Amino acid sequence: MHLNCLRLICAVIAMLAPMLTLAATIPVINEDFEAPFTGFTLQQYSTANATASIALGDVSGSTGLVFGGSWTVAPDPNPGESATGYIEPNLPTAQIHHLNPAEHEGITRVDYSADVILNGLQGDTLGNLFMQLLIYQQLPDLSFRIYAQIAVITKIENTTLQNVQVSLKREDFQDFEGKHPDFSPTANPLSFGLQLGAYFDYTAFTGTESGHLRADNWVVSVEAPDRLLKDGFEDPVP
Repeated sequence: MHLNCLRLICAVIAMLAPMLTLAATIPVINEDFEAPFTGFTLQQYSTANATASIALGDVSGSTGLVFGGSWTVAPDPNPGESATGYIEPNLPTAQIHHLNPAEHEGITRVDYSADVILNGLQGDTLGNLFMQLLIYQQLPDLSFRIYAQIAVITKIENTTLQNVQVSLKREDFQDFEGKHPDFSPTANPLSFGLQLGAYFDYTAFTGTESGHLRADNWVVSVEAPDRLLKDGFEDPVP
């Protein structure tokens, strides 16, 4: 009796196994910003009344990203103003694609982390600093569309070095048209960037404000369907 039950259980498992989909974690970026720092370019942007800077510098005794933002004029509340510094992949000339979803039958999630610290430099008063992941996706004409982490803004508030971890889905990224990146099995290659920034509260502005955000040990990975047990009947996760 027990032997027959065991055989039945094994038979059911054998039938279900081909339909199971496991998740595989694929490492993409592990950047400690030590020399040589290649494959990326440092960029900065600020609105009319702000200043922004980004450079490699000291992060608690190690080399990392140092972003600085400052405000000397009361910011315009409509539409709002900000300052950012970011690293972007050297595209399209280098043609370095950090991930091709087609090689993994699509991806379901993007995870990233960094060791970050707010301020800590003399004269810093600004507290509204944040970190965002950027996605650069190749288009059929070999140009690129940029998607920013929008739905979940990672505000940094710790004044001692801490590792901040963020998990994001496709819907958490948007471009300027409100479109999301393509994570499907037929998607074009993806590259990643990291943006550090500051936004300013005009209601609390009392004079010159400045702040710094420092980041080190930037890591990006993706979760993709593991199809080792797939028998062809199940469609990949979009």
